[in-house]
Amino acid sequence: MIRELLIKERSYRSFDPSVSVSGETLLSFLENVRLTPSTRNLQALKFKVCTEKVDRDAMLASTGWAKSLAIELPPKGHEPAAYVIICLDTSIASADIMYRDVGIAAQTIMLSAVEAGLGGCMLGSFVPEEVSKYFAFPEHIVPKLVIALGKPDEACLVEDSVDGNVTYYRDEKNVHHVPKRTLEEILL
Repeated sequence: MIRELLIKERSYRSFDPSVSVSGETLLSFLENVRLTPSTRNLQALKFKVCTEKVDRDAMLASTGWAKSLAIELPPKGHEPAAYVIICLDTSIASADIMYRDVGIAAQTIMLSAVEAGLGGCMLGSFVPEEVSKYFAFPEHIVPKLVIALGKPDEACLVEDSVDGNVTYYRDEKNVHHVPKRTLEEILL
């Protein structure tokens, strides 16, 4: 079951505009995050949920999507239905010890989304200062990662890499291919 979720949990960049994601759904994902391990059990991450169109538009404007592909993503009319902003509360912990917690939280949100029939994209390419200013975050709340969520309306395929090439690409049918190193290649 976990392998099926992991294969489905891709970086989706096009979403079905007819499917919304409720705040309650996002809160259920964050309840899962709340239960995960945390460095020294500090639980120093805070989360901002964005489902309103005005907030989603602001997030879209301050994020970058798959710049290595020469196409506009997400396509117009296929933007995410929601965002979760993962922030560090620096009044609880310093940034240098919290990056693993951000990863655990992000993966938990993404797996929760797949389990709910949704998908998403982790976005490290965003302007934290714009996000902080827009949402009027206090100085000690620092955005670290943005997750876009919705019902994917594109196909993504996982495949073994060839000759160590792990560059993702789109084929002539606009299917997104994600090459992964083989098990033999990652073992020491």
